[in-house]
Amino acid sequence: MQGLRAQSVPVALAATDSEVLGHSIMQTGLLNAIPFGLASIIMIWWGRRSDRNGERLWHTAIPLGLIAASLTAGLLVSSLAGTMVILCLAVIGTYAFKGPFWALSTEWLSAGAAAAGIAQINAIGNIGGFVGTYLLGVIKDATGSYPMGLLPLAALSAAGTVAVVMLGRGQRRDAPPNPSP
Repeated sequence: MQGLRAQSVPVALAATDSEVLGHSIMQTGLLNAIPFGLASIIMIWWGRRSDRNGERLWHTAIPLGLIAASLTAGLLVSSLAGTMVILCLAVIGTYAFKGPFWALSTEWLSAGAAAAGIAQINAIGNIGGFVGTYLLGVIKDATGSYPMGLLPLAALSAAGTVAVVMLGRGQRRDAPPNPSP
């Protein structure tokens, strides 16, 4: 799931060349800041909401689904404004899922397995970050389209959504029933 790091592709990469050429470097930099500024605020709110409710499963799955949907919708937009909305949603999902995901991971792993599990998640994430970025470039070069290059990341996000929900269902079945007071 951490292979989603490649979604932090700047707006300049996702917009068409003609749109980027019409903006100064400063304007492009400010446009790049918008998704991350929004995502930073929503990440804190989403994490607090998850902590307040004590709910991790859907607070992890919903942002992953948002990532998948927004990156897939990137195929449908060609304007800079549409691209900005799509990237804002994708980056918000990328940031929002992190807190609940790590809380969920540590809840599901025993104390003895937590260190090894977290290390494994990070190792897979580092590999995914490299492979995802590499695939983005290869697909963009082959098709000339950045949105097409983001489709593998959308597919991984969708798979992550399904995996979290399915694992969560299994966890609920395995959990002992709460004793009545």
